[in-house]
Amino acid sequence: MTKFSNYRVLISGITSPLAAFLLYVLVYTTLTAISADREKDWLFRLSLSTLAMTLPFLVTLALAIKDRRQHALSLSAKAGVALAILSLGLIWKPVHDGILRSKQSRNQALRDVAAPPFDTLDVCGKRQRLEDHNGEVVLVSLWATWCGPCRAEMPRLDKLYRDRKDQGFVVFGLSDEDASVQRQYLEQVPVTYPILTVSAGVPRLYREIVRYPAFFLIDRQGRLQPAPGPDQPVEKIEAAVDALLNKSSSPRRQDEIKAGSRCQCRAENMRPSILLALALSLCHPMIAGGARKLLAVDPLTNLPLYPATDSRLHLGNDPTRLPESKVCGSTMQADFYTVYDSKVNATLAWYNTHLPGFKKTHAYAANRSQDTFYNPDETLAVSVTGSSGKADENTDTYSVVYSRFQPALPEKAIIGLNQQKLVCP
Repeated sequence: MTKFSNYRVLISGITSPLAAFLLYVLVYTTLTAISADREKDWLFRLSLSTLAMTLPFLVTLALAIKDRRQHALSLSAKAGVALAILSLGLIWKPVHDGILRSKQSRNQALRDVAAPPFDTLDVCGKRQRLEDHNGEVVLVSLWATWCGPCRAEMPRLDKLYRDRKDQGFVVFGLSDEDASVQRQYLEQVPVTYPILTVSAGVPRLYREIVRYPAFFLIDRQGRLQPAPGPDQPVEKIEAAVDALLNKSSSPRRQDEIKAGSRCQCRAENMRPSILLALALSLCHPMIAGGARKLLAVDPLTNLPLYPATDSRLHLGNDPTRLPESKVCGSTMQADFYTVYDSKVNATLAWYNTHLPGFKKTHAYAANRSQDTFYNPDETLAVSVTGSSGKADENTDTYSVVYSRFQPALPEKAIIGLNQQKLVCP
C-alpha cells in the first residue's frame, strides 16, 4: 500500500487519457439515450461530456497537491501531472466537433440567403453545376456509405425525386468518399438522382458537416431555405419540398427535363449522348455565325466584360444573376460568369488594363486564388476566381463575378469577402 501511495500520482496520470475518453463516451451515450430532443439539446450533451473529460486531470492534480503538502513532489509525481495535463488535449476533438456542429446547424437554418454555387463531377465523371438548375427546387443530401440512416433514406429520397422531378425538383447526393467506393455501394442500392463527389468546386458550406445525414434546401430563386434536421423523418423533407414547389410553381416542358439524371455508365446507354453531340455539331456553324451577339459590358455594373466568358460552343455570355443579398448593411447584386480557356494571370492582366483606377486585393482561399478589383467609391467590384491549385500557381480561371453595392461597401468588408472571411467594420 505504501508503494502504491508513492506512485499514485504517476498511475493516475498514466490512466488519465483512457479515463477521459471512457468518461466522455459514458456521459454522452447516457445523455443521448435519455434525450427527448437530440437536435435541440446537442450542445448541452456535448458540453457536459467534455467537462467530464477533465475529471481525471482534476483527480491527478488533487493527489499531487495532497502529496506536495506532505513532502516535495517526486520525479514520478511530476511525470504523472504532466501526463494528466496532456490528457486535456483530448478535449480538442469534441470542442472542434462542437464548432463544426454549430456551423452546420447555423448553415442549415439559413433563410433567403443565396446558395453558394457548386461545380463538381458525379461518380461517373459527368460535370454537375448548381447554376444549371436555376428555376428548380434543389435538395442537396450529404451522406456516407457507412451512415445507416443515410442508407435507409436513400430509396425514399429517390422516390421523392422520381415523383416530383417533372415539377422542377432535383436531388443531389454528396459524399466526400472516393467515387469507386460510392459506385460499389450504388450497385447494391441504386438511385436515379446524381451522386456527386467532393472537390475544390464544392464550397465549404456543403462540406462542414459532422452529423449525417444532412440536407440543404434551395428554392427556385437559388436561395437557401431551412432544411429538416437529421433526426426528422423523410415526411418532413417531403413537406418542405412540396411547400417550395407549390410556392412558385413553374413546371418545365417535358423536353427540358434533364432525362437520364441517373449516372449511365454502360455503353448501351450512350446513344442519346451521341445523338445530342451530333445535333450540337450541326447547330454549331449557325450559332458561331453570329446568331448570338456577345456582351461587351456587364449589364449590372456597365463595366467591360472579359471576352473569354463566351462559352466553348459560342452560345453567348449572358450572366447568371445571383439572388440579391445583404452584406454589412449594403445591398449586394451580382452577375456570375464562367470563364473558358484562360489562365488567371492573363485574366488579371486584361482587367488591370480595362479597369483603370480600380484598387485590387489578392487572397488564396479554399485552394483557389481570389482577386477582386474595386472602384474608389467602393460601389463596384469584379472578382476573379481561379481553378483549384497551389498558392501562386497560374491555374485556369474558373469564374468572374461582377458586383454592385448600394450603399457603398467599406473597403475592409470588400477585402474580407475576397478572403472569404467577411468582417463588418
